[in-house]
Amino acid sequence: MSLRIVSTLALTTLVGCTTRFGAPGPEPDEDPRAAWADLVGRAVSEDGVDYTLLAEEQTTMDAFASWAAVHGPNADGLSESKEDRRISTMANAYNVSVLRAVMHHEVQESVREVG
Repeated sequence: MSLRIVSTLALTTLVGCTTRFGAPGPEPDEDPRAAWADLVGRAVSEDGVDYTLLAEEQTTMDAFASWAAVHGPNADGLSESKEDRRISTMANAYNVSVLRAVMHHEVQESVREVG
């Protein structure tokens, strides 16, 4: 995932999205990280986030959120020697949580609509 995409999604954390969500379902049978990365690559651009695409692919988001709940940065033994992977896992878990909250609030244009 490019730095621009990570920066764009990380920026969403600064706008006050406070709804908390648990895992939306059981851990998926297959590792959803590649599908999540692909979805992020298609949904995020310099113009912003395509929430319509995210809504169409809600199952990909839910699968990643459920996977991250089980395989979070501490659960898989991601020690400091694997700091980049640990940070990436944490950032992606947070990003999927923020995007799910935005969609829960039925945001039309921007994460800034979440009160």
